[in-house]
Amino acid sequence: MKQITIYLTALFMALSCAHLSYAVTDSGYTPVCEGVFETGSVCRTTPERYEVVIYEMGVCTANPMTGTSFNRDVCSTTFVNTAGFTYDFVSVIGGNTELDGVSTRPANGTYKYPYMVMGTTFGLRASFNDGTNTYYSEADQDLNTTGPSVNFSESLKNFGEDDPSSGSNACDPEYLDAPVDVGTISAYITSASLDKPGALDKETVVTGRGNKVLCTNADRLVGLINLTNPFTISADTINMQFNFNITNYGVQFFNEDGDTVPNDVGSGPFSGSFVVTNR
Repeated sequence: MKQITIYLTALFMALSCAHLSYAVTDSGYTPVCEGVFETGSVCRTTPERYEVVIYEMGVCTANPMTGTSFNRDVCSTTFVNTAGFTYDFVSVIGGNTELDGVSTRPANGTYKYPYMVMGTTFGLRASFNDGTNTYYSEADQDLNTTGPSVNFSESLKNFGEDDPSSGSNACDPEYLDAPVDVGTISAYITSASLDKPGALDKETVVTGRGNKVLCTNADRLVGLINLTNPFTISADTINMQFNFNITNYGVQFFNEDGDTVPNDVGSGPFSGSFVVTNR
C-alpha cells in the first residue's frame, strides 16, 4: 500500500483547487489585541512560543467519542508517536514540519471525522504592546513591563467550573459542537487510554492561580471535527495536513481589574485546518 505523508504547519495557507481545505475557525473568538485595553476585556495575539505534544492523528467514518471511551473500530489512524511528538509551532510559522513518528495511510473511503490526540499541557510565551508599554509573560502567567518574556505552561484539565467554592465544581471532560465554517469541533479530556473521566472523577489541587478543581486521569486532549461535507481518501491521495492557526490566535491577554492594563496571559482559542491533497 502506498504511503501517505502527514504534515503539520503553523499557518493557514491559500490552497489550489487540487486541495480540499477544512478550516476550523470559531466566529465567537475574542478580538485581536490592538492598542489600549478596555476594562474587563480579553484579546488574542500571536505567541512567541506555542509548544504542543501530539500523540495521534486519524480519520473516522463515525463519531468515535459518543461512548465513555474512544471507539477505534470506526477510525483509521494516520499518525502515532506513543512518547509524543513535541514541537514549538511558532518556529515554523509560514512553513511546515513532518511529524516524527509512524505515519500510516488510511484505508480508501469517505471520512467525516478527522481527529487529533494531544497532551493537556501547552507551552507558551508571549508579549503585547498596547501603544505605551510592552507587557511580558512571567512563569506564573502574571505580567511585567521590564521583560524579557518568560516561558509558562498551561494545562487544560476541566471544561467546567473549577472554583472549589462553587456548588457546580464537577469534572466536565467535554466541550461540544462549537460552530465552525465547515461543521462543528468538539474537545474531550481523557485518560492516556482515551477514556473519559466521570463527573465525580475530580480533585482539588493547589496552583499558582489558587485552588482549582481538576479532572483526574486527565492526560490527553482529543480534538474532533464533525465535517458538514465528508472527504474521500482515494488512490490519488498523497498528503494529509493539519494547520495550526496561531497567528493572532495562540495566546490571550486578560484585564480583570477596573483599569485598562492587562494583568495576566493564557492560552488562546484553538484554530486550524485539515487538508487533503490529491494528485
